[in-house]
Amino acid sequence: MGMLTCPPYSFPIEQRLKLNNTHGEPLSDASQFRRLIGCLIYLTFTRTNISYSVQVLSQFMQSPRTPHVDASMRVLRYLELSEYRALAHASCEIQWLLYL
Repeated sequence: MGMLTCPPYSFPIEQRLKLNNTHGEPLSDASQFRRLIGCLIYLTFTRTNISYSVQVLSQFMQSPRTPHVDASMRVLRYLELSEYRALAHASCEIQWLLYL
């Protein structure tokens, strides 16, 4: 199933989350994490609300560990929720304009 069954989050990163280079297991293949962070950096041009979270995660591209991957998955789940909010907001605006 992947991330289809994961609940979406209201915030892109946990408050007071302390990430470091020593906690957790190192990833055997860091290329997927680097590619994901690269995509998130590109996405910050249009989604400025994730800029801080992506900046924090990008500090660990050299040697990512499992807590860094977990935090990046939280950003993805946040984006899922914010996408639905944007669609709902747009549809409400369209309905409002139709009734003018």
